[in-house]
Amino acid sequence: MDDPFFLLPLSAFSGLLVGPILIESFRQGPRQSATALLIPAVARAVGAVLLILILSLALVNLFFWNGRAALPTVETGLWVVALSITSAVAAAAGLAVSLSRLPLDTVKWGFRAIALVFFAVYNELPPAWPVSWRGLVADWGLTPVAFGWELLFASVASAALILLKRRQSTHAQS
Repeated sequence: MDDPFFLLPLSAFSGLLVGPILIESFRQGPRQSATALLIPAVARAVGAVLLILILSLALVNLFFWNGRAALPTVETGLWVVALSITSAVAAAAGLAVSLSRLPLDTVKWGFRAIALVFFAVYNELPPAWPVSWRGLVADWGLTPVAFGWELLFASVASAALILLKRRQSTHAQS
């Protein structure tokens, strides 16, 4: 449970949780700007994932106590938080761009399809796949691999936020 190979991929789950949260927030307040909906949706998704992880660690330590607490390293813990936040921001910003251009139901079903494909592909990856978490971390180390994923998520988030800002400024001018 304190294994980074479990914690790091699970931390990116906030990117999947933010979708339904943001879509429902948009449905309830379609006149609100998308950026105003982003922060609460990201906070809720990240909070949910971190709560899941904290409760899981507490339960593992409670039920399988072996004389010492099973806790992730500080390095792993920091990367879990960072990856959780940036994956949620990347997904939320991408969804916000989609919501500003496409009908709500199209975005909702598109997000569901992408999530299903993500799970299907992730489930079918062979454990010895050359770009697996274990192989990458064994070859490069935890921090460079997590930093690479962080850069990927941050790049997607930045691009989507720039597109969203441009979209909002063109609508404000017209």
